[in-house]
Amino acid sequence: MKFSLLTLSLACSLSFAQSPAAPRPGVFLVDGSNLYTTSLNDFLSKVTESNAVLSTKKLGVANALAMKDMMSIPNINPSITLSRGSYNKKFPADTYAYTTAPTTYYPWGGTMTSPQSNTYTFSGTIEGWGKRQSRINYAETEISKAQIDSSLTVKDVEGIATFAYIDALRLKLIWQAIQNSSNLLSAYKDSESDAALATHAAIQKSIVDDFKYLALGLNSIIGIGGNDLPNPVGTLSVQIKNLTPTDFTREDFEKRSDIISARAALKAAEASIDLTQKSRRIDVSASVWFNETPAYYSSSYGQLDTAQTAGLSLTFPIPLANLSNGALVQASNNKTQIEILIRDILTRASVEANQQLITYNASKVRLLDAQALRDTTAKDSTRSTKNFVRQRELEVDLIDAQTFHLKSMIQLMRAIGDYSLPNLN
Repeated sequence: MKFSLLTLSLACSLSFAQSPAAPRPGVFLVDGSNLYTTSLNDFLSKVTESNAVLSTKKLGVANALAMKDMMSIPNINPSITLSRGSYNKKFPADTYAYTTAPTTYYPWGGTMTSPQSNTYTFSGTIEGWGKRQSRINYAETEISKAQIDSSLTVKDVEGIATFAYIDALRLKLIWQAIQNSSNLLSAYKDSESDAALATHAAIQKSIVDDFKYLALGLNSIIGIGGNDLPNPVGTLSVQIKNLTPTDFTREDFEKRSDIISARAALKAAEASIDLTQKSRRIDVSASVWFNETPAYYSSSYGQLDTAQTAGLSLTFPIPLANLSNGALVQASNNKTQIEILIRDILTRASVEANQQLITYNASKVRLLDAQALRDTTAKDSTRSTKNFVRQRELEVDLIDAQTFHLKSMIQLMRAIGDYSLPNLN
């Protein structure tokens, strides 16, 4: 009931939070650093181009592509063998030995040498049916998985970078709001204005230090160093969204990065099962050989002609390793684990979306209250230090409320699979 009343009250509220009047610009400087103006889109472009994490993901895609080329090669293992040799035999001194010419005999002992014979062998592997295609399919799923992982990492890094940009922009806007108040106090003098101006100066100095810390963090996200710091520009006032739990569908959750990543992992697991099954098929080793022995003289048979022989050999291995199904069980269990994970993510996605909706609704209430209070106080034209300081405090409260609202909105939209970036222009 509490949630329903809150939703009803918000539905009856204004749909937009009006931006405060444009602040009078102050001189925003950071000692020892050069500020360069950058919009959110420009900043994110630099992040996408130079961030180290994203660069490693691109290399991961390149590795997957290279692995496909390697796994697509047929496993034929061709080889050529040449065997060359001769026959030698010692004879006693009182025997006749044939040496070089078939018609010449020498009446002394020596060595009888047969002509050299040559054996040529060509061998290779006849790969089991379907094994090469299963490797190709597996490699393609790994490429798809790497590409999806890379694109999802871009979204994650963009989210981190956007939040960091918002934090830095918030400090700058607060500094400008205080500077506006200081401008009014400088033009109006009373017994409290000097103390208020001193307080403002101290707060601004602290803000500049905090801003430098955050700006250095922005540079680290890009992947650069040095004293050139980004200077965010824009507004934190964005259109309010009116959503209810019934607006969340399963199709929305399927767009979440964790679901997309898990689906890609599931396809890879299915390809792994097929690869494991096909790998159990035997490979046949085949060889073709040819032997040639030139003509030579034999004491028993006289002059012999050239001898030639040829043959074919096929070797069929006995796959004793297939007696164990351990690899298949492991591959199947990996797929089951991912399926369980997907069901759990879908359940958690619904819970997270509703939790983020509660947070976002609270941020809307805070924003609308801060807007109304700031507008009411702004109508007070009393020129006094107390009034100027009060207006400054409410302006800062409004900036904080806008920041909370903007971050809550981004988190809510990401919880339902919407990774679009806010327009801060």
